Amino acid sequence: MLEKKAQGNKEKAAEWMCKAELAVDKGHDDLARAALERHKSYEQLAQSFVQQVDDQKVQVENLKTALSKLEQKLAEAESKSDLLIAQHRRSARSGQSQ
Repeated sequence: MLEKKAQGNKEKAAEWMCKAELAVDKGHDDLARAALERHKSYEQLAQSFVQQVDDQKVQVENLKTALSKLEQKLAEAESKSDLLIAQHRRSARSGQSQ
């Protein structure tokens, strides 16, 4: 969604640049300045969305790494639990045979 917004703002910035160039060609400097301001505004918005996308990608990678570590710890805990259950059953059997 953010990438879509970034692209949309880039397209609007390009449109306003074209309008600014057209205004300059026709000698309307005041309109050209206004169009350049809009161009700049859309460029800044687009860059902001691009930065947000980059930040989210980093956060997603961090979360994936954390999830992987948690899954590994869970697997280790399950293995240890299985081992302890097996040891308990063995000691309970050897206690019954005595």
